[in-house]
Amino acid sequence: MAAAKLPRPFSYILDQERRLMPRPQKPPALGPSKPYTSSVEPHPSTEDIHTPRGASIQLPYSPMFQEAPNGQTRPPTLFVIFGAQGDLTKRKLIPALYNLAASRHLPQEFVILGVDGVSMTTEDFRLKISRDLQELSTHPIDSTIKEWLLDRLHYLS
Repeated sequence: MAAAKLPRPFSYILDQERRLMPRPQKPPALGPSKPYTSSVEPHPSTEDIHTPRGASIQLPYSPMFQEAPNGQTRPPTLFVIFGAQGDLTKRKLIPALYNLAASRHLPQEFVILGVDGVSMTTEDFRLKISRDLQELSTHPIDSTIKEWLLDRLHYLS
């Protein structure tokens, strides 16, 4: 009678697989992180921003938003909202951006570009966002911050 071949224990199979697998290597040690500093010259009284279609946008300068509280300058930022006519923009994104502006966490060179398939002008979009901000605000709206934010709001359909 032939002896039945017994399966190997499961732990033996795992040991064999571990030997075949490459050993993970340690990631390189990272040094201390350096804070971001900008080598950009001081801003003129207006900012000249060029859009992809060649139009030039003049943004007013506001010293309130130039530097972070810790003295670091912030890099220029373009915030793109896809689906700018949607409920998420109305209820979450615009109020959050207003709160960031009110707490001085946005850079001076900040532009919001709303993109959606609904045909609308930038002025109409600003008016809609202004109404939405008034409607959904739980605190009084500072008109200076609101105007600063609306001036940086553009729409592309």
